[in-house]
Amino acid sequence: IITDPNVGFGYSETVKKIRTNLIYKMRKKDIKVIFITSTLPKEGKTTVALNLAEAMSHHYNNVLLIEGDCQKKDLVKRLELDDEEIADWKTGFEDRKILASHIYKSDKYKFKLMLNTTDDNFNVENLASKKLCDFLSTMKRDTDVIIVDGPSIKKRSDAEMWARICDASVLIVK
Repeated sequence: IITDPNVGFGYSETVKKIRTNLIYKMRKKDIKVIFITSTLPKEGKTTVALNLAEAMSHHYNNVLLIEGDCQKKDLVKRLELDDEEIADWKTGFEDRKILASHIYKSDKYKFKLMLNTTDDNFNVENLASKKLCDFLSTMKRDTDVIIVDGPSIKKRSDAEMWARICDASVLIVK
């Protein structure tokens, strides 16, 4: 994470430059939900999404990072969080709870999180559901920016669904 003193100055400045460019676009085109993806796995989507959320949280008070790759649970381990404290946001569809109750606020970070605690397969149709669209509409009013750490687009229909419901996409290329 860019706040770590061991992270290189050049990388930190690059993330801040991306943040500044996105803020400009967000203001100009009324963008609130940003989808981070790549063409292939292992190109740095999660690293960029995480650092972008951190950088945005220094500019905005209310930033939400959603772990949108529903087949992985990378962020819990990366952020060194106890997954027993966290409600897997995907269960909000199954138990008919309100998705907003699955937002997690860590004492370590300024941004809020919606995390996966299981790497179970997820019904992609949930991404096209009225429940998720209503949730994102509400969160657009209640947050300054939402960053979705999405899956790579190769052979993944969930990436296409996220791209359709987000306001803008950032393609990571290694």
